[in-house]
Amino acid sequence: MKKIRIIILSLLLYSASGYGQEITGREYYFDKDLGVGTGTQQSFTASDSVTDNITFSITGLNLGFHRIYTRYQYNNGSWGIAEDRLFYIYDTTTPVPPAVSPAMSSGEYFFDIDPGVGKGTATPAFTSGDSTLQSITFPTAGLGVGFHRIYTRYHDLSSDWGIAEDRLFYVYDTTTPPAPIVQPRIVAGEYFIDNEPGPGHGTSITVSPSVDSLSQTLNIPTTGVLAGTHYLYLRYRDANGKWGIAQQVEFQVCSSLPTASAVALGDTNFCAGASVALQADTGLLFRYQWQNNGIDVANDTNRILVIYDTSGLYRVIVSNAVTGCAAASNAINVIVGSIPTITASGSTTICNGDSVTLTSSLGLTYSWTGGGNTESINVTQGGSYSVTVTTSNNCTVTSAPVNVTVDQGPTPPSVSFSAGTLSTVSGYNSYAWYYSTDNSTFQEIQSSDTNVIAVTLSGYYYVLVGDLSGCTVSSTGGAMFYAATGLPRIGNNNSITVYPNPATDEVILKGDILNNTKTQLQVRDITGKLVEVPYELNADKIKMTTSILAPGVYIVSLKMGEQETTVRFVKQ
Repeated sequence: MKKIRIIILSLLLYSASGYGQEITGREYYFDKDLGVGTGTQQSFTASDSVTDNITFSITGLNLGFHRIYTRYQYNNGSWGIAEDRLFYIYDTTTPVPPAVSPAMSSGEYFFDIDPGVGKGTATPAFTSGDSTLQSITFPTAGLGVGFHRIYTRYHDLSSDWGIAEDRLFYVYDTTTPPAPIVQPRIVAGEYFIDNEPGPGHGTSITVSPSVDSLSQTLNIPTTGVLAGTHYLYLRYRDANGKWGIAQQVEFQVCSSLPTASAVALGDTNFCAGASVALQADTGLLFRYQWQNNGIDVANDTNRILVIYDTSGLYRVIVSNAVTGCAAASNAINVIVGSIPTITASGSTTICNGDSVTLTSSLGLTYSWTGGGNTESINVTQGGSYSVTVTTSNNCTVTSAPVNVTVDQGPTPPSVSFSAGTLSTVSGYNSYAWYYSTDNSTFQEIQSSDTNVIAVTLSGYYYVLVGDLSGCTVSSTGGAMFYAATGLPRIGNNNSITVYPNPATDEVILKGDILNNTKTQLQVRDITGKLVEVPYELNADKIKMTTSILAPGVYIVSLKMGEQETTVRFVKQ
C-alpha cells in the first residue's frame, strides 16, 4: 500500500488564528478555491478568536507540491480572507536515490523586469561547482531615482536555469546632496510658578549666546511664595519665535526647617570587630535617613545608626513628616580597620614545580603564615596561608585563610619499542610525543595525542603525559634513540629527486624509475597516519599538491611494479 506523508509535518498540524467578530465556521480546501462555503467544513466552539491545532486529510492528492487554504466565517455570515501554507507529498514506498545535481557554470542578473532566461547581464566568472558565493558590484547607471529590485539566477551544466532571487534597493541622486536641516537655535527662556501666564509672559531666563541645547543651573527666588507644595515650570524659545513645552518641577516651600545635627557616641576610628553609634537630634514628627558618602544607607531610618564595618562620611537627613521639609546634618568621618583579603594570581591548585602568587589587600605591614613580610608571596608548597596586616589606623587584623593544593601529577610512564612502534601506558588524560634528530631541539609530533605512534624516522623520542588537572610529566629515562625499521625499501631512492624540499604548495618527484603506469603512491605523516594528497603522474615525474598539508615531515612510499622505495619531504 502506498504511503504518502508531508515532508513538513507542521503543515499538517499547525496553529490557525482568527480575530474580529464572533467566529462561527471554518473550512479548508487544497490548491483551488471553488468558492466560499464549498470547502471541507470543520466544527469548533464559536468565539471572538480561535487558536486551534488542525489535522487535515491528504487522501487523493497527487505527489508533489500543494497548498492548503483555511478561512473562517463570522456570525454575520461573512467570510474572512483565506490563509495558505505550502507543503509537499512524496511516495515512501520506493526509496528515492539521492539526486546528483549538475554543477553551476554561469549566472546572470537583471533589474526590475525579467528579459527571459539567458538574456540578462552575465555575472563575473566563477569556478564551476555545487554552490557559489559571489560578491558582485552592480552598475546602476540608467536606473531612475527610487526603489528597484535586482534579480540573480544561475545556469548549470545541464543547461537548466535556477529560480531568480531578488533584493530590494534604492537609487538616490548624489549629484545634488540635500541640504542639512538646520534647527533654529535656542535664544531665550522663562519660568513661572504654579499659574500659567501665557507664552512670553513668565520671568525671563537669559540664554547667551544662542545654543542648540543647554543645561542650566538656576537660582529661583521664592519670595512671596507661601509655605507648601508648589510647581515650577520652565520653557524656552527658538530663533523663529516658537516656544517649547513647559517642563514641570515640584518643590516645597518651608516656613521652617527641622534641626539636623549628628554626634558620635564613641571613637570613629576603630578596628574590625568594634563599632560606633551615631545619633541625630530628636524632634516632634521628625523622620531620619542616614547617608554614607551621599548615598542612602538601606533600612537605616532610625535616630541612632550603629556602624560596624563600613568606612565613610556619614550624615543624617532630618525631615518633617507633615510638611516634608528637610535639612542635612553635619558629616562625621568614620574609619574602620577592615579585615584584609587575599587574592590569588590563578588557581590555588597547582602542579608540582609550579607556583601561585598570593597578594594581600593594602596595609602598612604584612606578616604571612610560613614566612614573608611583603604585600605578595610566591607559593610553591601546599598548605593554608593567611596574612596579618597593620592598617592605616594602627589596627592589626588577620585575613581568612587560603588553601593551596599541590597536584603531584601523573606517574611517569615507561616507553616500549616493538616492530617500529613506540607505546606507553594507556589511561592518561593527554599524550604529546616529541622527536629530535640530535637530542637537543625537539618538536611535538602532530596528531600525537595517543599512547601509540609509529617510528617513521630514526631519532630521539619521549612522551609527555597529563592528568585531568592539566599537570604533565615526561616518560622515564628522558629522550631515547630509536631506529626506524620495518619500512619496505627496495631499490635506491637516490635515483629519485625531490624538489622543492622543504615545500609549500607542491612537491615534485623525478626519476627514470617513475616511468611506469603502474606506479602507486602513499603519503604518511611522522606518526605513520595515512594522508590524502592529490598528485599527477607524467612520464618520469610525479607532482603532488602539498598546500593542503599541515607543516611537518612526511614520508612518501612508492611502488613501481615489483619495486618499492620511500622518500621524505618537509612541508613548511
